[in-house]
Amino acid sequence: MILLCSLFFSDFSHAQSGNIEMKPMRDPQSGRVISYLPLPASWQVHSSGSIQGPNGIQVNSMPTEVYNFNIDPYIAQMAGKQVANPVPLQTIFQQNLTPAIQQQGGRLLKQYPLQQIAQRSLQIMQGAMNGARIQSYDMIASEWQQPNGSKSLILITQAIMHTQGGSTWTFGITELEAPAQVFEKAKETYLYAQANWQLDQQTAMAHQAKLRQMERESQQRLAQSAAAHNARMRNNEAAFQAQQRAHNSTYSDISDMSMQGYWSRSDMQDRMRNKENNMIREEYTMTNPWDNRNMQVQSGYQNYYINSNGDVIGSNDVNFNPNVNKNYNNTQWRKMPKQNW
Repeated sequence: MILLCSLFFSDFSHAQSGNIEMKPMRDPQSGRVISYLPLPASWQVHSSGSIQGPNGIQVNSMPTEVYNFNIDPYIAQMAGKQVANPVPLQTIFQQNLTPAIQQQGGRLLKQYPLQQIAQRSLQIMQGAMNGARIQSYDMIASEWQQPNGSKSLILITQAIMHTQGGSTWTFGITELEAPAQVFEKAKETYLYAQANWQLDQQTAMAHQAKLRQMERESQQRLAQSAAAHNARMRNNEAAFQAQQRAHNSTYSDISDMSMQGYWSRSDMQDRMRNKENNMIREEYTMTNPWDNRNMQVQSGYQNYYINSNGDVIGSNDVNFNPNVNKNYNNTQWRKMPKQNW
C-alpha cells in the first residue's frame, strides 16, 4: 500500500509514454520497501539502489553526507558526529562538484534549480516526520558532457532539519549517465520519476512511531548529558560516563526518508568516504591510544606520536622516539596506530 499522489508535472508529460511501473526502492540492509519510483518497465532497480536502463542508461548515488550544527561540539564528538554549519547548495556545486568533474574531463552544459520537485519532496518528508522538523529541502540539477561522449544529469540535494538535541543538514549526489543520442529522453524519464515518487505508507507509519520513541529517548539522554557536561566543566573531568557516549543518535537514519527512499550508511561506504575526504584534505585518520578514539592529523609523515594532552608529533625517522628525545621527554608519548590510510 502506498501514499497516492495526483501531482503531475506537465514538463515531463511525454515521459509517461510507454509502460510505466512503480518500482520499489528497498533498504539495502533490511530489504523492506521504502518508496516507489515511476519508471519504465525496462528500467531495472538493483538491491544496491543503482538503476539500469536500456541503451547504456545508468543511475548511481553517492553516500549522503550528514553534519550536525547548533550542538555542543563535545557531545557531538562523543557521539561520533561530524560538526559543520550548513553550506549553501550553490556553494557545494561551485566549489566541490564542478572542480571534481572538470578535473576528470567533464564540461558543464547547463545548471538549473528543481524547485517544484524539491517542494513536493519537502512536503512528503515533513508528513513522514510528524510536522515541521525539516526547515528546507533544495535540489540543483546540472548537465555535463563527458569525455567518453556520453552525457550526465547530476542532482544535488540538501535537507536542513532541527531537533531538540541540535540541528542536522545533509547533502546527496545522484548521477544519471546515458549515451548522447538517448540522454534527453532518459533525463526526462528520470526527472518525471523524481517529481512523482511515492512513500510507502507502512514505512511512514513505522518511522513516525520510531521518531516518537527516539524523541523521548533523546530528551532523556540530553538531560543526562547536560548534567554530566556541567559536572565535567566544574571538575575538569576528562570524559563523560559511558552512557553519554551513545548520545545524539536520533536522526542518523534520516537517510530512510530521502527521495530515493534511503540514504545508504554502510560501513564500507563510510570507509570509502573517509578515504576520499582524507585525500582531499591531505589528512590521515589515526587512533588516539590514550582513549582509542579516531582523530585527524595532517598527512606527510610515516609515524605519529601523541601525549595525554593531545599534542601530536609526526616523524619519518624510523628510529625517532620522543620519550628519549630531550626536546620532548618531559611528558609521555604513545605511538598512534594507523586507520583508513
